[in-house]
Amino acid sequence: EGLFVIRPHINLGVANLKDSIAFYSRVFGTEPSKLKADYANFRLINPALHLALVEKPERSARAEGNGEHFGFELFTQAE
Repeated sequence: EGLFVIRPHINLGVANLKDSIAFYSRVFGTEPSKLKADYANFRLINPALHLALVEKPERSARAEGNGEHFGFELFTQAE
């Protein structure tokens, strides 16, 4: 029996890829692992996470009917 490493994968549609990359780069303290014109992803070890961002300009955080919710809990301002 081998040990498995679990890395959750979250794919988010974002209205502004550049702003989203800047935000998540600051949160995670690293640049994206892969970057294309309309796509970026962060493959992280700590926290174990594969976060994919896909630019969808029509997307709005305040869009009606948008029931998706993903978050990252930060414990101190320094973190």
